[in-house]
Amino acid sequence: MKFFAASILLALAGQLTAQTPAPAATPAPAAAPAGTLPGDILVAMESPGEVEAAKFLPPDIMAGALHKVEPVACNDGLLNTYVITGGYQQHHVTGAVDAIDRVRELYAIHYLQSQSKTVAFGRALQKSLGQKLTSAGKLLEDPAA
Repeated sequence: MKFFAASILLALAGQLTAQTPAPAATPAPAAAPAGTLPGDILVAMESPGEVEAAKFLPPDIMAGALHKVEPVACNDGLLNTYVITGGYQQHHVTGAVDAIDRVRELYAIHYLQSQSKTVAFGRALQKSLGQKLTSAGKLLEDPAA
């Protein structure tokens, strides 16, 4: 009985295979010339070399009161490397987003430094005036002292 059931299954499988048409052969893609990449990769990449930084960065990031971005950036085929001068230093930053962040950091650091100097000056002035007022108050209480 098992043999009979198995032979029926094999016969049915053979009929299904015979009725299913074979898929049409697809042509092979044309081979790219030696030393090149497929087209969609080439579109996503640029030629390595120098590029104008102003094409990739907003005008307010190119120059400001505390910084300057060099007009020419170096492209490695994927990312640009910008040179930002600010705070008496040169910063080499890769990528437009990181360049914008670095410029904002320069202004944030400058703001924090000016705030801490102002606060420190205010505290010193308050302490100095407080001592003078205390001395003047003592003088008024006891002029002979």
